[in-house]
Amino acid sequence: MKCMNLLSPDENRSLADDLYQRVRILCWVMTGPQNLKKKAIHVKATWAKKCNSVLFMSSKEDKDFPTVGLDVKEGRHHLNRKTIKAFQYVFDHHLNEADWFLKADDDTYLIVDNLRWLLLTY
Repeated sequence: MKCMNLLSPDENRSLADDLYQRVRILCWVMTGPQNLKKKAIHVKATWAKKCNSVLFMSSKEDKDFPTVGLDVKEGRHHLNRKTIKAFQYVFDHHLNEADWFLKADDDTYLIVDNLRWLLLTY
């Protein structure tokens, strides 16, 4: 049996646009210099466009991508420090830009519109 969409494409777009304004999500994506052109570029080209704000957090700044340089070492053993510094950066520089903050990795795929539906009632 085929699933039915009861809204027209215009109604879907209008609803998505309304939710975009009402449920503001800042997405920050953990990545590294070695993954910008391999993984993070695909996040940037797909689901990150649906976030109200998006930040790519890396150990080193890259103004061309762009990434926020957190001045930490790369590697699994340094993820705690990198995450803490990323949270601190978001708090210091972007706290008022969103109602919700999503931390993702560069190998994450997300349907942001569905997340907005979930968060709408909170």
